[in-house]
This record gives sequence, C-alpha cells and structure tokens, in this order.
Amino acid sequence: MRRWLFLLGGLIVWATHFLGVYAIGSLAAIRPLQEDGLWRGALVAFSLLCAGAAGLLAIRAGLLSTVGDTPHRFKARVAAMAAALSVVAIAWQTLPALLS
Repeated sequence: MRRWLFLLGGLIVWATHFLGVYAIGSLAAIRPLQEDGLWRGALVAFSLLCAGAAGLLAIRAGLLSTVGDTPHRFKARVAAMAAALSVVAIAWQTLPALLS
C-alpha cells in the first residue's frame, strides 16, 4: 500500500485540488460574498497549498531516484514525474480563476 501511495501521491494531490477547486467554485456560486476576491483568495491559497505538497513529493521522489537498485530508482522517477505533472496541472487549473 505504501508503494502505491508513493507512486500516486502527486496524482492524489492533483485530484484533491480538482475536487477543492470545484467545491470552492460551487460555494462561490451558491453563497456570493460582497467581495469576490475572498473566494478567489481562498482558491489561490488552496492551490498554493496543493502545489507545494505536490512539489515536495516531487523533490522527495527525485532525491530517492538516485539511491537503491534499478526497480526502486524507476519507481522513484515515475513518482517524481507524476508529482511534477501534478504541479503543472494544479497551476493550469488555477489560471482561469486568476484571469477572470
């Protein structure tokens, strides 16, 4: 189980971010506040938190990809690439909120 969590950690963070972005957007549509910037600020803060978590996972997996035997290094490289992809995807999903 730990191996799967290590391999899929970045993608799990991305999925959590995806769920959170749409939850915040739905709450903003249901309960509009006087200041739209509060919802946007919550979205950006949540996105930074998720991107930071995925970035830390990518760094950790990248460091682990230099030690151990070949199968362990391969798994660490896959985990690092998935986490790096997650950082890019989180930034891409946050971009429309910043442009609107």
